Amino acid sequence: MDLAIARRLHRRGYRDRRRVHWEIATTPEYPRRSASSPEKGIPVVFAYIADAHDNHSGDGTFGPGEAGYVAQLSDYNAAFGTFFANLAKAGFTKDNTLFIFTPDEGDHFAGGAPSPANCDGVTTPCTYPPNPATGAPGIGELDLFLNNVVKAAGDSTPFAIHFDDAPTVYVPGQPGPSDSTVRQLERTMASLSVVNPHTGLSESLLGNGLGPELQGALVDPVAQKLLHMNSKADSARTPTFTFFGDPHFFFETTSNPKNTTTTASVGTGFAWNHGDIQPEIGRTFIGILGPGVKNLGVTEPSDFFTDHVDVRPTMMFLAGLKDDYKTDGRVILEVLDHNVLPSSLHAHSGTLLKLGQIYKQINAPFGELAASTLKVSTFALESDSRGDAIYTRLESLIASWTDERDELTAQIKSMLDAAEFNGEAIDEEQAREIIRKGEALLEQASDCASKPGSCGHVELSDGDGA
Repeated sequence: MDLAIARRLHRRGYRDRRRVHWEIATTPEYPRRSASSPEKGIPVVFAYIADAHDNHSGDGTFGPGEAGYVAQLSDYNAAFGTFFANLAKAGFTKDNTLFIFTPDEGDHFAGGAPSPANCDGVTTPCTYPPNPATGAPGIGELDLFLNNVVKAAGDSTPFAIHFDDAPTVYVPGQPGPSDSTVRQLERTMASLSVVNPHTGLSESLLGNGLGPELQGALVDPVAQKLLHMNSKADSARTPTFTFFGDPHFFFETTSNPKNTTTTASVGTGFAWNHGDIQPEIGRTFIGILGPGVKNLGVTEPSDFFTDHVDVRPTMMFLAGLKDDYKTDGRVILEVLDHNVLPSSLHAHSGTLLKLGQIYKQINAPFGELAASTLKVSTFALESDSRGDAIYTRLESLIASWTDERDELTAQIKSMLDAAEFNGEAIDEEQAREIIRKGEALLEQASDCASKPGSCGHVELSDGDGA
C-alpha cells in the first residue's frame, strides 16, 4: 500500500476499487474512514488532506503563528496519531507497508507584519492587525485587475489570463513569440509596479528588486519548452507567455468597462499563494517510510535533488512492479537500503547516483538548468535592443540548451530504466560522458544567467567587421 498525503485537491471524496481520495478533516471520522480502505483490500490508497492554514472551523484563513492555526495543527497531529494507531491495529505498519507523504507545492503567505514582532506561535501567539497607515486588513492576498493596469500603462493589447499569481497569458490569434505586439506587452507587464496595501510601498509586479524570495520571471514558448510547459497535444493551450509574478499578488482581469480600478485590494478569504517559482513555493518535502527504505532523518536540499515524478518509479520499484513505459522520473536510490538493490544498481553505484542527479538538474522544472533559463529568459523578454537582437540571441541559446538537454535525457532515461527495472548495469564509460556533457551544459547556462547581456556573443577579429 502507498499512502500519499498531499494538500486537498478535491472538495468531494472519490472512491473506486483501485484508489480512494478522501478530504481528511480534523474530525473523528478522518482516521476511521481512511484506515478502512486498506482493510477492504484496496492495495494502493491516495489520501488528500486539507491545508492546515485555512480555517476549517469558520471563514477566512490564518496567518503564521495565529492561535487558531496552531490549534488546528494540534488537531491534525492528534488525528494522525489515531490514524496510525488504527492502521497498526489492522496490521498495517512500516514493516509491511510503504508510506509516502508529500505536498504538491508550497505556499507563500500574503499579509502584513505579525504582532508582536517577536511572536513565534508557540509561546507567543501572532496576530495580524490592519495596517495603521493604509487601513488594509493584515491577512489576505493582493487582488489586482492586470488588464486595467496594463491599459493604464498605455498598452491596449487585448489578452486573457489564467487567474493566478503566476498567470499564463494568451493573446488572441496566437501570434508568435517575436510578434512586435507580444514583445511590447511583455515589456509593459515587466515594468509595472503597484502599491502593496500591507506595506504602503510600491512593488514591482515581477518582483524586481525585492530579493530572491519574491523575484519572478517571464518566459515565452521557447523557455516554456525547456520547462515542460508547452502542450504537445493541443498547441492552442500553449500560453503566449507566462508571467511568474510577485507572489503577494493574485492577478485577475475584468470585462466590465465601468471597472477601471488599478489599485490592489486585500482579499481576506485567501492568503496563501502558490503555482509560482519562488523557493518557498517550489521547494517542498517528501517523507518515505517502509520496507527497503533507509532511515536518513531530515536531509538538506544540498544532499540530493528529487521531485514529484520520482515518487511513482520509487514506489513501483519497492513494490516489485514495473510500468510498460519509461517514466520521466527515477528511482530515488539515495533513500533506499542497499540490501534491496539488485546487482544492476550495485554495479557502478557512484556513477549511477551522479547520473540520476545530473538528470534531475538538467530536466526538472526546478533544477539548475531551469533556474538559469528563467533568469536568461526574463532578461531576454525585458530587453528592448535595436532589432530585438538581445532577445533573438538569447532565445536561440535557450532553444539550443533544450535540444541538448533532450538528447541527453533520452539517453539517461533509457539507461536508468534498464538498470532500475530490467537488471541491466549501466555502461560506465557512456554514463561518465553523459555526466560530463550535462555538467558542461549546466555551467554554460549558469554563466549566461550571471551575465545575460553579454553571453552568446561571437567574438569577431578585426577583419570580420562588426
